Amino acid sequence: MKKIIYLFFIPIISFAQEISLDSVHYNPFVISENTLNYLTDNGYTDHFFGSYSQAIYTDFNNDSNKDIIITLAGTPYKPTVIIVLFWDLDSNKFVENHNYLVIVEGEAALWDNTVGDFNGDGLNDLYVAVGNYHGEWGQQPDYYPINSSGNISGNMPGHLFLNNGSSFDSQFIDNAMHANGHPNYERGYVYDVDGDEIPDIIVPSVNQHPENVPANNFLVSKYNVNSENQIIHDFIYQWENSFNTPDGFYITSHSVVIKEYNDKIYILYPGFEESTSNGPYWYPEVSIYSKEIDENGDFQLLDKFRLQRSENILNQDSFINRETFYITDLDNDGNEEFIIMMYILNATPHAGFHVFNHTGEEITEDWFIGDSYLGHSANGFYFEDFNNDGNIDILLVDVYTENYSETVFYLNNGEKFVMKTIELEPNGGWVFPVDINQDGIFEILKFDANYSQETELTYTTYLNYLDYSDALTIEDSSFNKIYLFPNPSSDFIHIKGIDKELEVIVTDILGKKVMRKFVKDKIDFSYLEKGIYFLNIIDGINTSIHKIIKE
Repeated sequence: MKKIIYLFFIPIISFAQEISLDSVHYNPFVISENTLNYLTDNGYTDHFFGSYSQAIYTDFNNDSNKDIIITLAGTPYKPTVIIVLFWDLDSNKFVENHNYLVIVEGEAALWDNTVGDFNGDGLNDLYVAVGNYHGEWGQQPDYYPINSSGNISGNMPGHLFLNNGSSFDSQFIDNAMHANGHPNYERGYVYDVDGDEIPDIIVPSVNQHPENVPANNFLVSKYNVNSENQIIHDFIYQWENSFNTPDGFYITSHSVVIKEYNDKIYILYPGFEESTSNGPYWYPEVSIYSKEIDENGDFQLLDKFRLQRSENILNQDSFINRETFYITDLDNDGNEEFIIMMYILNATPHAGFHVFNHTGEEITEDWFIGDSYLGHSANGFYFEDFNNDGNIDILLVDVYTENYSETVFYLNNGEKFVMKTIELEPNGGWVFPVDINQDGIFEILKFDANYSQETELTYTTYLNYLDYSDALTIEDSSFNKIYLFPNPSSDFIHIKGIDKELEVIVTDILGKKVMRKFVKDKIDFSYLEKGIYFLNIIDGINTSIHKIIKE
């Protein structure tokens, strides 16, 4: 029998990176002995699951500290094992509670935050989406149903785990069956879509649920739990053929991505699919719905458009259907922008970021320099303000450059996403962002699972504390395309990018004002003492702050 060995050690710190590593906490996860024994007793040591992009980061027990729900082990031939790790302030670790061990019949998919108090008892519950079977066909476990043709089907329904205060009570979300077996429940979302302050479980179901007939083409099944813990469902968001899509078009339900933004529901889906020699080519569409219903009881469709790709950007075939479709007002103009990851099968570069404005026009070239948006791996990305500067940044889920050991960020300077990399131990492996001390600066959990030639599986976990303060240099930052050079300097700093005199205020490191004047092309600070200063450039509305060094 193979055994699991936990190796925890501090990696070598490299200070050459523009994002630097402050410190590393090893062994940040404490998995209970009961759970480890369960894995061993049930034969999971051969199949320790290493894809840790499937995790939920949320305050599950309502103690104001965020916890982690994560897939621990799985194989197509056994149920998926999910654990709940509670953040423990005393030990500064995530500690697993075996009473909340989650056993899912099927291949679980924790791509989205699917936690909520579904039955109104004040306790958070968990919905687990379930992907299709990936093992050898015909070898499905006996919990997979037999379809109408007498063959074993490849889908299981999603699982609902209701919190009873000390453990979970589980049930299937829906026992519906069509000719091929259970519908596909690979995606799941939790939003209050109708504004009644009760979380709804949202499952893409177009062309899937047997009651959602093609004549209806509803994009989504909405599930709710009543006070008796019974599950009821309804179909919402009817899809309309606005772009003369050919007859017989079939939307793949697991490629429907649903997000909430500014009290509206946004749905991304492959509006039309063409078959090519290199796989499907999609024409993505976005539909935006209000939480208010019309006189017929239907949610109002506020807007709908097809994403229009730019001729200046590599025209990639399809979009990633996980860790993608993020919505924010990137340029602070009052309108939202969309950012997704797209890819081309059997190609290098394999993946790329694509940014679209609120009307669906591609503006990727406005946010990335040259071809820096392209990369080697299409595994999705996280979209957060990692360095707490007010701008939303990008962190790749997995490898994105030719260097397998690099963790790749794209820090947002307000006008561009600038690629930054840092090498973290272990080499390779998945990353997951957390904000342990809730200071707005994100730490990075990094995972790896390595199989040896003998009988051991090495499982490593690290909590990396990062320093982003020097990551964006003056060359990366801009204010109306303002650049300062040389820096450091002993006498003059030249200012490039302004065409009129602007007010400049220089302060020392303690905040004392040492200079104030109007300049256009250069500033003389030869008479100042050596040290660090901050140069504030003011145009009457905006202020740009630059760190300068006097030699």
